[in-house]
Amino acid sequence: MKRFFVLFITLFVISVLFINCSEDEVTNPDNGSREPTVKIITPSTGASFGEGETISFLGIGLGNEEGFLPDSMLVWTSDQDDTIGTGTSFDNDTLSMNTHVITLTGTDSEGRTDSESITIEVNIPLNIPLGFVLISAGTFTMGSPTDELERYDNETQHTVTLTNDFYIYETEVTNQQYADIAQWAYDHGHCTATSSSLWDNLDGSTAELLDLDDLDCEISFSGGTFTVDSGKEDHPVIEVSWYGAVAYCDWLSLSNSSSRAYDHSTWLCNGHDPYNAQSYRLPTEAEWEYACRAGTQTPFNTGDCLDAGTNYKGTYPY
Repeated sequence: MKRFFVLFITLFVISVLFINCSEDEVTNPDNGSREPTVKIITPSTGASFGEGETISFLGIGLGNEEGFLPDSMLVWTSDQDDTIGTGTSFDNDTLSMNTHVITLTGTDSEGRTDSESITIEVNIPLNIPLGFVLISAGTFTMGSPTDELERYDNETQHTVTLTNDFYIYETEVTNQQYADIAQWAYDHGHCTATSSSLWDNLDGSTAELLDLDDLDCEISFSGGTFTVDSGKEDHPVIEVSWYGAVAYCDWLSLSNSSSRAYDHSTWLCNGHDPYNAQSYRLPTEAEWEYACRAGTQTPFNTGDCLDAGTNYKGTYPY
């Protein structure tokens, strides 16, 4: 009876000890099992970059039995641009200009996850050429009211939202600017020219770019050299075709050792995705109207008529 009583007491004590420790040991057993953990090493939170700048991302993830989490189980996301990369390290130069919350999420073989987030800034690119101005994204009414003078039938008013900031040159392209880059393109074999015309020479295209023998044209070509009529250097270039405007953009890109935005066999911009083109391009119709309206809804951004300092033909309604 005494032995039974001692045995009972012993079992009771062991049971109490087990009960007291079971909650901690069951939920966190000392068998090597643990939740995954991730850590972002670079960039640091608060870091700032220019749009288009290459950003190096580095992080690690620890799992259970597998040690380091495999690259396929590490996913990087931005609250602005969705998934931006996977793995321990990668480079990215496509983040949009914005404040980004970057999150690294690691998942182990049992489906458990851990994540860490940082905030970085992507700002105005450091290499924006002089003369370009920033147009911030926004929403506007595109088109014109039915009672506006000289309105076309296809100008139906509708709401448009531009989700990306963009840069546009603050003035029209001048004769001198076009002649200078055309000279560079001619010297590098990207176009052909005679005294009467300038033609494309990219992707097998022979589209006319500039009508040099038109009486209104203020650029000439002779002996392998483009010249501008005296006193007309700062005039907006005229007699240039749409193809000539596209070529101008691509010549600028190529002269700056960048890839061009347009395929001259199809004339598509960045595979029909102009908003993500990383080179010089023409503004889309929506971008152009948004920039010109400058927040107004009148026929001109100066009101119902052009201001007195503007050079225009006064016989028109405005």
